[in-house]
Amino acid sequence: MKILILIVFISITLFSCDNTQKDLLLNVNGKPGEIVVVIEKNTWTMSPGKQLKRILTTVQPALPQDEPMFRVYHIEPSNFSVLFKSNRNIIYVEKGDFKDSATIHLKYDVWAKPQAYIEINAPSDSELTTLIMNNEDKIIDFFITSERKRMQATYNTFKEKEITSKLLKHHVNLTFPKGYKIDVDSLGFVWITSETPNISQGVFIYEYNYRDTNTFTAKYIIQKRDSILKRFVPGQLPETYMTTEHDYVPYVNEFFLNGTYTFELRSLWKVQNDFMGGPFVSLSTVDEKRNKVITVEGYVYAPKYDKLEYVRQIEAILYTLEVVN
Repeated sequence: MKILILIVFISITLFSCDNTQKDLLLNVNGKPGEIVVVIEKNTWTMSPGKQLKRILTTVQPALPQDEPMFRVYHIEPSNFSVLFKSNRNIIYVEKGDFKDSATIHLKYDVWAKPQAYIEINAPSDSELTTLIMNNEDKIIDFFITSERKRMQATYNTFKEKEITSKLLKHHVNLTFPKGYKIDVDSLGFVWITSETPNISQGVFIYEYNYRDTNTFTAKYIIQKRDSILKRFVPGQLPETYMTTEHDYVPYVNEFFLNGTYTFELRSLWKVQNDFMGGPFVSLSTVDEKRNKVITVEGYVYAPKYDKLEYVRQIEAILYTLEVVN
């Protein structure tokens, strides 16, 4: 019995120490979308570094102008000071004969919180290169998801509770940060916006009858989108309305979000017979109890600025989607 009590005491102590250490961590610094890569200069200029840079600066799909997925900053290990250790996103690459095998580890809150940290180790340049290339999607997804979770945590702390409450009658649960307001709330269509003098961000929520699995194609989703937005989203001039830029090939993806099948579509919007436009992202899923397709879509209008971070802010809202009945 004494041994059992001692084991429990040690376990509780270790757990408490671990939590205390995390509580003492600094908050992360740096801007969203920045990644610090800690790697020897020679390795950075050779194949491993070139592959890492290629992966991290891949052009983000479905934007009006080319923008890299991340902004990358190279730091040599000897210069990896406390200032850089508290960056929000870090990749630490180490090469040497002392490494028995090539490994990649995804970690959180190593030097600061909430931090995303990847450690890549290998004995040689060739093994480093192979390891990096084989884990390309994992690396990108890890940092994109980490950025999204940070935003969602902030949104949840400073959320517009009234919007969340009003959306329940539309069988949708979404978390919006402060600054958003409902502009249109009608049967089967909601329009929620955040406006500044230079930037417009908005979310549409709409529904229509579910037919079959052929519903989830880019062609059908865009057809429904165009017909609904023509009715509910007029432009500033007569005979103008929001629609899809059909000269652009949309990017599509399928996955499960909060346990529910979700069809993601990214493309460009425009105002018919006018000159406004920008990127949008839509998530569509099925409300099985009501046999309805529910689409939540976010758009950005920021003609003077890069769009990627504003799109990611909208994505963080969309990815809180839950169908409620």
